[in-house]
Amino acid sequence: MVLDSEKLEKNAQTLQKRFSNAKEILQKADGKKNYQKIAEELKINTKITSPALSLAKDLGFAEKIKPGIYKKITKNMKYIPNKKKENKNISVGEVVKRFSKKRSKKEKIETPYSLNFKNKVDEMANAYKWLFITENTLRELIRKVFSLEKNWWDNRVPNDVKKKVEEAKIISSYDDAKRKDELDYTHLGQLKVIITKKGNWDLFLPYLKKRDKDTFKVDVERVIPSRNSISHCIALVGDDYKYAEMRFKAILNLIK
Repeated sequence: MVLDSEKLEKNAQTLQKRFSNAKEILQKADGKKNYQKIAEELKINTKITSPALSLAKDLGFAEKIKPGIYKKITKNMKYIPNKKKENKNISVGEVVKRFSKKRSKKEKIETPYSLNFKNKVDEMANAYKWLFITENTLRELIRKVFSLEKNWWDNRVPNDVKKKVEEAKIISSYDDAKRKDELDYTHLGQLKVIITKKGNWDLFLPYLKKRDKDTFKVDVERVIPSRNSISHCIALVGDDYKYAEMRFKAILNLIK
């Protein structure tokens, strides 16, 4: 079956739409490996590799050698686009931009109790989003800066923070949550203390847009009261929602 380029382009779209990893599967189809071996190597289900190869044959991208074994038609592979890779190294600025978009229409919350959640659930959810992004960004920044040090937790973290973390590990064990390290037990105020500790601050300067330690401290301290309310599910009041978001963004915008 000879197909022209226009037909192959259309067929490639069909194949890619049905099987997003079709090109990866075909690249393994060398006329010797069966679909089970390919599935094993790619760590995917055989219920994906088998029909993907069968469809690829029908669309002009593979030939069937014998039952379960296919060989890619190399010259036609160029028509199949590569699978898009997710960018895991997204910048802090991109995070701020992405999550600053307008939120979707508010959902009506029904409750059996006589509690007034009007206009609070969505606003609090948005506030928590910024808290989550900010604290985890600072945690990752600390891990990055200290990544080459073996015992950085012992050597770089103030004793009072380590003591509070040990207490938190007992009180809030997070049994069902995966933790990278002790930093996952810290909160915004403690992260600020670690970063601005004497002997630590200069190591963070290459990753910050401003060199003034006091500016960093003030930006973090301004949002801590809001942070405490959000983390304990206590509704913010009035313009506090707007100010909390602005203050979280101010911290994120200090990071390169």
